[in-house]
Amino acid sequence: MTKKSRYRYSPHYRNVSQQGGSRFIVSVYGHLFAAVVLVVILEIALFQTGLAQPLSVRMLKAPWLLILALLHLVGWLARRVTYRARSLLAQYAGLAVYIVAKAAILMPLLYLADSQVPGVIASAAQFTLIGFLGLTGVAFSTRKD
Repeated sequence: MTKKSRYRYSPHYRNVSQQGGSRFIVSVYGHLFAAVVLVVILEIALFQTGLAQPLSVRMLKAPWLLILALLHLVGWLARRVTYRARSLLAQYAGLAVYIVAKAAILMPLLYLADSQVPGVIASAAQFTLIGFLGLTGVAFSTRKD
């Protein structure tokens, strides 16, 4: 007995078996990579412009339960729009909203980390990039999960 999903999936990926599983995985992986890069670019822009400090201080003074609830609500709305949308533009708009929400929640955490241990973000980014490239190389060379 299979449970029917309450979301209509995108017509672009409805027949994955026809498209080929590996092409689908590469497409999803490419979108994930682009989303992560956009979060990083947003964070760099926020810190380079000086907006991260005042926004982070305000967020750190607010009740974090409220902030996490807002993130959860925005994430739910973005996923709902993305899953139900028929057009690619609407799906990308949902992804963009989710990317901005993720950047917003990471900003005060990165601000705290950088203020406590200067340079720790660069070290963590290098370590993460090395791990990501290693895992990506293994995944694409072996074509296995």
